[in-house]
Amino acid sequence: YLLAVNLAWRLVWAFIGSPFARWRALLPGMQRTGPSMGAYLGAMSSPDAPRYLGHNPIARLMVTALLLVLTLQALSGLVLAGTDIYYPPLGPWITGWIAAPGIDPATLVPYVQTGIDPDAWKEMRAFRSPVVAAHGWGFYVLLVLVLIHIAGVLYTEIREGGAIVSAMFTGRKLLDRRPVDLDDPRPR
Repeated sequence: YLLAVNLAWRLVWAFIGSPFARWRALLPGMQRTGPSMGAYLGAMSSPDAPRYLGHNPIARLMVTALLLVLTLQALSGLVLAGTDIYYPPLGPWITGWIAAPGIDPATLVPYVQTGIDPDAWKEMRAFRSPVVAAHGWGFYVLLVLVLIHIAGVLYTEIREGGAIVSAMFTGRKLLDRRPVDLDDPRPR
């Protein structure tokens, strides 16, 4: 639930936050991302690499991937909370689905088979099975993305000299030259 609430807040913040926190600055723009990605990759190890106040072209792809996988994790986690321990938002619907005829769904206890229709239980478990697989694989994908993200932040921090990690605390990047996205945070 904490992940879902935090993710929901981040998605809302993409509508109301600072210009560099909004959707147009986060998501890769298809017309401009290809050329800017090539230019950024070509100059990445150069001392003349462009600086960004917001996310650079690679970071935009990472943010998109992280948001997609975190959304998968949050949604599949909510489904599993409903199917396994009957928690909201899907728990009441699940208990109504699997309760045996004449049994009040609110009386069902997680992990106890008393009062459960065996056929409905099998159907629910079949419904749950791909969600479990997606949630499990999502965890491993998220783990890899987090490691790549940390490596990218460290690489950029070392290359730019204190621009990214300090900005997480102060809200300001310390750049040694004019950022390319100062006037327009859309992908370049």
